[in-house]
Amino acid sequence: MNQHEPRRYRFAGRDRTGWILGFTGAQCLTLGVAVVAAGLILNSGSAAPLAVLPLAGGVGLAFARVAGVPVLEWLPAHAAWAVRRAAGRTAWQARLAVTSAAGPDETAQPDLPACLAGVTVTEVPAPEWAGRSGSGVGVVEDRGAGTVTGTLRVRGGAFRLEDEGEQDRMVAGWGEALAAFCAEAGPVAWVRWSEWAAPAGLDAHVAHLEERATAPGDDPAVVAYRELLDRAARTTTAHEVLVSVTIDARRVHPRPGSRQRRGRDGTRLDVIGALLAELRLLALRLEAAGLVAEPPLSARELATVVRLRLDPSCRADLAGRRRSLAAQAGLVSVPNAGPLATVEHRRSFEADGSQHRCFQITEWPRRDVPAGWMEPLLLDGAGTRTVSLTCFPVAPSRSARQVNRDSTRLVTDAELRERKGFRIGVAHRRAQAAVAEREEELAAGHGDVEYVGLVAVTAPDAASLDAACAEYRQLAARVGLELRALDANHDLAVAAVLPLGRPVPVRRFG
Repeated sequence: MNQHEPRRYRFAGRDRTGWILGFTGAQCLTLGVAVVAAGLILNSGSAAPLAVLPLAGGVGLAFARVAGVPVLEWLPAHAAWAVRRAAGRTAWQARLAVTSAAGPDETAQPDLPACLAGVTVTEVPAPEWAGRSGSGVGVVEDRGAGTVTGTLRVRGGAFRLEDEGEQDRMVAGWGEALAAFCAEAGPVAWVRWSEWAAPAGLDAHVAHLEERATAPGDDPAVVAYRELLDRAARTTTAHEVLVSVTIDARRVHPRPGSRQRRGRDGTRLDVIGALLAELRLLALRLEAAGLVAEPPLSARELATVVRLRLDPSCRADLAGRRRSLAAQAGLVSVPNAGPLATVEHRRSFEADGSQHRCFQITEWPRRDVPAGWMEPLLLDGAGTRTVSLTCFPVAPSRSARQVNRDSTRLVTDAELRERKGFRIGVAHRRAQAAVAEREEELAAGHGDVEYVGLVAVTAPDAASLDAACAEYRQLAARVGLELRALDANHDLAVAAVLPLGRPVPVRRFG
């Protein structure tokens, strides 16, 4: 009997070769501007020592670091945040909506902070394949970016308990589901999955005990069971996985000779049709991979998800101690999905009663890893956090051009290093090997995907946030991930982990 050979997965290392001699494009431009400025000073007849000032400033900007982050990456975000703070635009409060005697207007849109400006949530009729009755499909439109987004709630089996062969099969199925988006002129801009974990509590079990117990409350069996529930509640965590598909409206072309029909909110119906078609096909591929894809979220369900992820502390206010999570959808609607007040701090983003701190995954495992390599980060830890991965499908023609450019650049840089007497390091050789491996995979018909990973940690106050962030950074280090805090950009990062189709505020990796 043949034993299954466990498969190992390898992430391409971060490209550190730069444009030339290891210098990045920003460093080359900064040094070039400094040299030109020094030359102009010398040509103007000024004193020679003055020419040292722009050179020193250029070298400082090009190579200095702040808290381990290059100044050229650190400066733009912090300068913009300082300008907003000086202008008094880091604090925001929602305008109170006027409610008529007939009740709230379900077609109204929430008042949203700057990081979510331009986002609208509407509901379109559910297609037959969705199997919905009584509600439609919630569609998020970002008019500024020209995108529309729909979201599926996805559930899986006990992945951790499966053998390695079944785990590899499920991972391969997820890869095939993503690869189908890598088509020429495809309408999908990106696909984002987010895994949200938060303390769940055992309120339903306590309520069941109080309603069904026939023995008095001081009965030893009832007391022992209540103590058991109290101990278990401290470690009980709820997990929810959402997969969002974002369509770029500019990539959806109407049929020749046909008119562009629009809905009541002005959204092009052909774009909505393209989104629903992609959601249906994705759901079928996920089912083939052994996952359970529920019908697309309705507008109310989207509003509930956004409200709870922005401020988990409102969960008790919305649901009470005995109301199930499913019943919360009836208490949240689109008009009240947004926060009431937000504050953009440099090291966090505050939304109502919760504070968020976001991290970018800047380093992925450098060693070969098994299928379940991410389990400690996803399953351990008792706080509230979101792990999100945004995947950008790349068309085959663009992938081929990118491989050719990278290969030529690396070969040219290696030749230049040899001529100038510079050493060719391990990082350069690994980058060449990664490009060659990528070219082989493309030739074999595999899809190419660029990606960005974010981790958002949520806590009720600053002290709890610091403690939770320290814990999750340690869990990330255990699985070979390096996290970098997105200081001065936490508001945009929080928006990017919500199922609202917002773009990520950082550079993607290939």
